[in-house]
Amino acid sequence: MAFSADGRTLASGDYGGAVRLWDVADPAHPRPLGQPLTGDIIPVVSVAFSPHGHTLTSGNWDGTVRLWDVADPVHPRPFGQPLSGGGAVNSVTFSPDGHMLAIGSLNGTVRLWDVADPAHPRTLGPILIGGTTLDPVLSVAFSPASTTAAP
Repeated sequence: MAFSADGRTLASGDYGGAVRLWDVADPAHPRPLGQPLTGDIIPVVSVAFSPHGHTLTSGNWDGTVRLWDVADPVHPRPFGQPLSGGGAVNSVTFSPDGHMLAIGSLNGTVRLWDVADPAHPRTLGPILIGGTTLDPVLSVAFSPASTTAAP
């Protein structure tokens, strides 16, 4: 689960492969926003909002990562084709400036993507090795200045 920067929208991923958006402006009465975002039937294990809150990413166990335009959370739409996480995705996170996306995978790797233009993402640099399949990357984070990513 992840909250948007303004705290009014919650995103959740589920075992059936759906991502749902919720209006939580009134926490006592959350309500669904639009239809579930369904990309695959593979479990969604990580979701994250960009800092500006207009882009959502979801990572699946099959290694796919999707970017969603959620500027209008009632009518979200996918940005282009899925990205490759390199292996079963455990964690997705945006840099504080929203220009990079880090993906941590079960196979022990971290991939960085330039998502300044989410409709045209580009891979950044080589794959970062965080461990092995016996040492998966469970979480990724960026430094506050967006200059360093750590598994």
